[in-house]
This record gives sequence, C-alpha cells and structure tokens, in this order.
Amino acid sequence: MCFGRPPKILKDAAGGKDLKTYVQPIQDIGGQVGYGPPGKTEAWQPIDAGHVGAVVKSLAKQGLERWLQQPYKGKVHFDHEAKNWEVWEQNKFTMREKRILMTWLFGDAWAQIQLPKYALLRRRAFEKTGLLITKNGKNDGQVIAEGLKDFQPPLNPLSPRRFVF
Repeated sequence: MCFGRPPKILKDAAGGKDLKTYVQPIQDIGGQVGYGPPGKTEAWQPIDAGHVGAVVKSLAKQGLERWLQQPYKGKVHFDHEAKNWEVWEQNKFTMREKRILMTWLFGDAWAQIQLPKYALLRRRAFEKTGLLITKNGKNDGQVIAEGLKDFQPPLNPLSPRRFVF
C-alpha cells in the first residue's frame, strides 16, 4: 500500500517472467500494473525524457576512458608495464571481468548523477513526464511529452488545470 492506497505501476514492457515475480504480487495487494506505449519511453519515463540516461551513459564512457589509461593490475603477465587498454585490445579480459567493470562504471555514473550539480536535470525529467506535478495544477504546463507532440492529457472535470491519472 502506498499512502493507504493500492499502488498503480506503469511498466515499459510485458515479459513472461514479469507476471509471477512482479505483476502478480502487486495485483495480490489490490494494485494495478499497466504498460506504457512501446517505443515512446521518452514520453513517460524520467530517465529517457530528461536525457538522464544519455548523461549516465556519457559519464560511464568517461569512466571507461579513464580506466583504460590506468596501469593493468590483472593476472596476465607482460614484459612491460601494460595499460588496461592494451589488455582490452588483446581481448584478455573475461566476460565476467567485463560485466563487473560495466557494473562498476554505471554504478559510479549513477552516483555522479545524484550530485547537486545534476539536481535540475533530474527534476526536469520528472516534470516533463508529469510525475512531479502539484495537486492544484499550478505546474501542469511543465509537462512536455516528447515523442508525442500532439498529445493532450485529459483534463480533470473538477479542475480544468489538472490531469487525470
């Protein structure tokens, strides 16, 4: 329960395993699970709408570039002090090591996104998707559904400025 009400969840894809592990437990407590329009996540997912995902990928790429320039400290032996990029080019890293590296790089990038200098980026992403609107409808004009340029959300009949969800 969320604030005494059953949750309403919007997902981006319907998968077979989702039914047992994700959808059914939410439905068991009276919640609803819906699926957003395919191929239009920039209209309703903050990570896509506010370019947060692109910034995270860019920060991860910068982290990878820094890591590639660092001295190699692995199990493969070289006759000189090798850099990570040399070992990478020779394809000496296992898939396990690459997955661990990517997890570390994206985790670090996500931690950077939480810094105060990205606060406006994060806020704007939630505003654009309508997930950070006020009850009185004051900021409804901030909702901009990218990818759905002609989309007009339905109005709440009790207040001409509020959206119905």
